[in-house]
Amino acid sequence: MTEGGDVSAAQAGAGQAGAQTEAGQTGAVPAGASEETEPWDSNTFDPLFYPYYGILNEDEQAVYRQLYYAVSEGEETVEPCRLVGPGQVARIAEAIFQDQPGLFWLDNSYQYRYIGEYVTEISLAFNGLAEELEKNRSLFERAAEAILTEAQGVSDPEQRERLVHDRLLEQTIYREEAAYNQTAYSALVGGSTVCAGYARAFQYLLTRLGIPCYYCTGTAVSTRDGMERTESHAWNIVVLDGEGYNVDPTWNDTVLEELGLIYYGYYNQADEEFLKDHERSESGERLPACEGERYSFAAVYGAPAPLGILDGLGMEEEDVLYSLAEYEQRNAEVLAEHGEGEYQAYYLIYGREAVESIRRTVETRGYENGFLREAVSSLGLADYSFSIYINVRELSGGWYLLAQMTQLYG
Repeated sequence: MTEGGDVSAAQAGAGQAGAQTEAGQTGAVPAGASEETEPWDSNTFDPLFYPYYGILNEDEQAVYRQLYYAVSEGEETVEPCRLVGPGQVARIAEAIFQDQPGLFWLDNSYQYRYIGEYVTEISLAFNGLAEELEKNRSLFERAAEAILTEAQGVSDPEQRERLVHDRLLEQTIYREEAAYNQTAYSALVGGSTVCAGYARAFQYLLTRLGIPCYYCTGTAVSTRDGMERTESHAWNIVVLDGEGYNVDPTWNDTVLEELGLIYYGYYNQADEEFLKDHERSESGERLPACEGERYSFAAVYGAPAPLGILDGLGMEEEDVLYSLAEYEQRNAEVLAEHGEGEYQAYYLIYGREAVESIRRTVETRGYENGFLREAVSSLGLADYSFSIYINVRELSGGWYLLAQMTQLYG
């Protein structure tokens, strides 16, 4: 047999993290290895929280536990405790990368050496946070505890989930240049991250609260400047009372980021709606289907999820518009109330037909013989100048947010 060269691989997939339970191990032991209990065998993982660990065979699970122990101790290189080949190492590494957001100093790459068909050495890569590991661990845990302590005072699982969701989004901004943006550390400590950081932080926090939360990768279709773009993406699957739900904390934070509002259009969604603009990767397909209904936003709060922004806009559910006629009536009321001047208003609208008819009315100045005439008459203005500027933001599920700047001067 000859010794093979180093082999590098980057892994991306879907997984979970969660509370620990007891699990045994069996399997072949390499020549010279001890059958006595090793320190890493004290770490056992419940497949409800760690499904990627759960789909490994017994030898692979043993090496997983060994690698988890080594990384936790700050060690990058191990001699595998069981006979595993290169393909098995790839599965083990993927499982750890996706299962363990708390190992924020672990980079998603590795190398191994092998003789014949078996791997003799595995080296995992650490990022720069490993240089002051104890300090960074302390910062990470302090940031996590600030949210967890508040959440532990809430008994209802969905209310715990929403509290974690909202606190995480309140303190985090989306920034592609964020340091260590593939880690939970970037969100919890750095306060800026990308989709991977949002999803890993959410996974870590819910796991600590005993709520199964999985890291799912794939692609998503977003619309910017009227153009659709398909991009790599990461989100979460949350399990409540045995039912799976999709949660995209990144999109919930960024859809209305400029207004400082948390969006709930991608909170606890079933696959039927969620997968209209998200698609799981091959590894994500291994995660449970999301068919839950009991803890959807609509079921819990009695209103469609996009209406979750109404409080932040200072609006009630009766303020939602469904037609051009309702839009015109609302404008007549606003103009009569505010009179002359410049002011901004927001309208939450349902239905593409309603939005397009409003857009046409503004573009063609169709309002001149409608609500505008009614308003200036009530204000007693004979001569006036009037203009409207609108910006329509498509949300999800047929909902739109219209921002409108109105100017009326006599």
